Amino acid sequence: MSKIKPSTDFLLSLALSAICCAAVYFSLKHAGIAVLAGGAGSPTLFSVILNGITALMILISLILVLLYFWEENETGFVGLLFTLSFMVYFFWNTYAKTAPVSDYKVLIDGANSILDGDFLRLSSDKSNYFYFYNTQIPYTAFLSLMSLCTGRSLEGLKFIECLIQAVTVVAVYLTAKKISDAKTGIIASSVYMWLTFNILGSSVINNQHIAVLLCLAGMLYFFGKDIKSHLISGMFFALAVLMRQSSIIIVISAVCYEFYTYLFGKVDIVKSINTLKRLSLVGVSCIITFSIVTTTLVTLGIAPDNPGKAHLPYFKLLLGTAGGSLYGNKTIDAKRTQVYLDLQDINYNYEKYNAESLEAIKKAFLDTDTLIPRVKNNIKRFLGAWDNQFEYSVTEATEVVSKLVYTGVFQYNFILVLSAAAVFIRKKPEKFYLPIIAFLGYAVIHAFIEVQARYRFEIYAILAICSAVTVSGFLKKQLFVNREEQ
Repeated sequence: MSKIKPSTDFLLSLALSAICCAAVYFSLKHAGIAVLAGGAGSPTLFSVILNGITALMILISLILVLLYFWEENETGFVGLLFTLSFMVYFFWNTYAKTAPVSDYKVLIDGANSILDGDFLRLSSDKSNYFYFYNTQIPYTAFLSLMSLCTGRSLEGLKFIECLIQAVTVVAVYLTAKKISDAKTGIIASSVYMWLTFNILGSSVINNQHIAVLLCLAGMLYFFGKDIKSHLISGMFFALAVLMRQSSIIIVISAVCYEFYTYLFGKVDIVKSINTLKRLSLVGVSCIITFSIVTTTLVTLGIAPDNPGKAHLPYFKLLLGTAGGSLYGNKTIDAKRTQVYLDLQDINYNYEKYNAESLEAIKKAFLDTDTLIPRVKNNIKRFLGAWDNQFEYSVTEATEVVSKLVYTGVFQYNFILVLSAAAVFIRKKPEKFYLPIIAFLGYAVIHAFIEVQARYRFEIYAILAICSAVTVSGFLKKQLFVNREEQ
């Protein structure tokens, strides 16, 4: 259990609870307006509650079944967990018949260009998607490997994505088990598997799926006690960041976790040495892996320069704080975004664009009257709007899809409430502070950058773990107010 000072533990837990409660407020307000409006395809309030309760009953049944199999044979349980997860994601893929659109199509086309040997022409062209979004190149290269293995079959790519997401469910179990215990892992993995928004997004081929798996693997090995585990952790963290840059939040959270438990826990010379050793090994491994992959991509003629260093380092922050285009442009499609059109206006002068972006960001931070409402709107959109992955997975919002979306809202709010209840848990596992810090990190960072509700996919695994640890704490009566101690 945690050796963190109770007052410090309470403050961090209170921060988690406050963000979760804000998210519940924004989410219910957003969904409630849609239900009360009663537009075409909108279900009634009664049906939303009924579907939510049904989903909850199925989840509880799933947890009980998995607990039974786990008690019989843990190895068999892991196999069952993987199989059930794969079947859920595969069934949705079969039903949705998702066709790649927007950025997702651009990435698949880019992967095919790598196989055709024509990609360097694209990634070197300053007017091309893969030049100004050059950090997408590592994932595109990974996608090309998957395309090579499947003979460029879209169905084959979706099959591999289902495998990745099924392994992710197992990774949630193993990570939660490492943080607390096996039963917590069962609850967390069941929650994650059955979360409707995960299912709806499973047919959309994108970098979030592999990035979340790599982040969980990095966290799992980060908690290891030997040198090998720490080196593997750094490798996974580096690959996660290469697949999706926002994964850096998990890496930073791991560092913050080490300092948090060091500064506010019981400090001794052994702990000091272990903290320094773990951070050093993870850091060195992360840097080496990052360098090897980026150098390889340049050497193979896939990237013109280091794809780990963004050609446009400020545009996300620009869109989140200044509100959009420098020159008043509007996004037309995935290739002709407002960023692209801005660059086109200045003849693709990246140095000028970056310099002007930085100045606009500085002005935005000084103009608090405009910045504060914009930050609030970013938070509302990231935490409160319903996850719009379904817009990319189906061509139309049928009654079935509509019910699934509202069920997803119910589930999302349910795990937020459970996570918020962590403030009442007294004896927390010390490792639990990493997912707490990671969740807070995602919330804070996305308050200042360009956001869409579908970016929330990355915090579902964290919330599943947080809610499971809280449930375990209540079941074990590890509360601040414990009648047995009164």
